[in-house]
Amino acid sequence: MDNRIATISLVIAIFSLVVAFLNVYWSHWRRAVFKIVVGPILNISHPEKGVSILVPVTFLNYGQKLGVVYRCAMTVNRKENTEQYYYFQWRFFHSYDKGKGMFNVDQDAAPVAVPGRSTLSRTVLFHWDKEGNDSLEFKEGLYVLSFYFWTEQNDYPSLIVQRTLNIDRERSDMLESYRSTKNSLNVDFVLDKDTENRRMTSGDVKKHLTP
Repeated sequence: MDNRIATISLVIAIFSLVVAFLNVYWSHWRRAVFKIVVGPILNISHPEKGVSILVPVTFLNYGQKLGVVYRCAMTVNRKENTEQYYYFQWRFFHSYDKGKGMFNVDQDAAPVAVPGRSTLSRTVLFHWDKEGNDSLEFKEGLYVLSFYFWTEQNDYPSLIVQRTLNIDRERSDMLESYRSTKNSLNVDFVLDKDTENRRMTSGDVKKHLTP
């Protein structure tokens, strides 16, 4: 009987020690753990050359330690065409000027440090400046946007976030008009066919907003 009690006491002590260690680990030592949210709004514009894509990105670090997002890249392809992709590296961080009602360059894109158990947001500009056969024009249709993030200094990305972009005829014509007249105004899009601002019926509310 004494041996059984001793064994049970030892098991309880070991279990308590493991629980205490895990509690300390999760509270103080856990490395950076990222979740990254892209969107939901995206802006496309045609500057003097090429096409610019402006998208908000939020970095969430669930770990206790400081984490770093070293790089970010994006590919764009038409959903029905999985053979041709356009690859972008992030170029600039932008900030919104409320007084002028426009985005301005804040700084060159660079590694982003995110403290433990915190979030940080950046508005990221991707720019495609190639022309001729390599030019990128957004026509009517459905596109897949894949965002790649390096949270470790490795060759391959640590996280991939995919969103879809649906361009209707009206916005396609608007982009083409701005491109042909060299107008650099932004055209706004909602990613993943999220519900845009509009009047709803009770049926729409149940369909889109009620679990």
